[in-house]
Amino acid sequence: MPSREWRTELFGRLVSEMHRRVRDAIAGAGHVSEQPLRKTGAGLERLADDREDLDKRLARDLRWSDESGGVGDAVVPPGSSADRDAPLVVADALHRIHLSGEQAMWTNFLPRFLPYRDFERWALAKKEGPLPPLGPKSGMNCREMIMRVAVEAKVLTHAQVRAQYRSISGRRALRARQDGFLPYDFPQQMQRATLPHDTQHLVMGDRGAPRPKRGDLIMWEGWGEGNAHTAMATGRLIGPDLDPEVYSFWPPPKAPDIPGTVTDAVQITTVGTLTPFVSGPDSPTLPILFGRGPW
Repeated sequence: MPSREWRTELFGRLVSEMHRRVRDAIAGAGHVSEQPLRKTGAGLERLADDREDLDKRLARDLRWSDESGGVGDAVVPPGSSADRDAPLVVADALHRIHLSGEQAMWTNFLPRFLPYRDFERWALAKKEGPLPPLGPKSGMNCREMIMRVAVEAKVLTHAQVRAQYRSISGRRALRARQDGFLPYDFPQQMQRATLPHDTQHLVMGDRGAPRPKRGDLIMWEGWGEGNAHTAMATGRLIGPDLDPEVYSFWPPPKAPDIPGTVTDAVQITTVGTLTPFVSGPDSPTLPILFGRGPW
């Protein structure tokens, strides 16, 4: 049984987090009169949801500590597949889609794209239904394309994918999602869900640095430690710089990265080609991680 001191420390951490969120909410209170009543009410409701979420986290972590004697880590659970060939299965499936010439709509989480985001709806459904087909009106982002292919290849299950979206699967969270609000740490949740195992840094300027192997996921970190882009390594290294070739679902380099663009469901390109589109012109290169995906 954990000590009273440990429980006090855990409770203090969660209360401090709650205080931070309350301060953030109060900081905008002076502008309440300038906002529509609906938005003000929605903000207060989200604050209540935060309190409820923290209460659940406290109860869960204390329950976990009673069972294991340690601090629970609120990380989206990785897939349970022990199949060492799983990354190769997904890579082969992506290659077949590339050869087929299929297209899909690249979208982000903006509310206006919700009618097209059929994979997200499939993932959030409590009961598994048929996997939506790929097509020009099928909207998803880069990592969701890989997750979708993994499901189709029977590497991931509906339950495993749904767990990745756990923080937006509740009734109130879904309502906030429709208003354009995501959990404050949603990008970090997606990052942990995508690369739940050990990762390595990809250092493009160092030929002796580790390079991803076929089936490894490659993630360009966005500003604020989010996920700017995700692709899968083909296993080939191109040119004297040993530039990793990747399977990628994203308009670049063929087209600008405009949400709603219909593009190839799977392009074959390289890390070096995509990086300027991720980091932006005249910007420092953001960290690039690679490792085994959630299988």
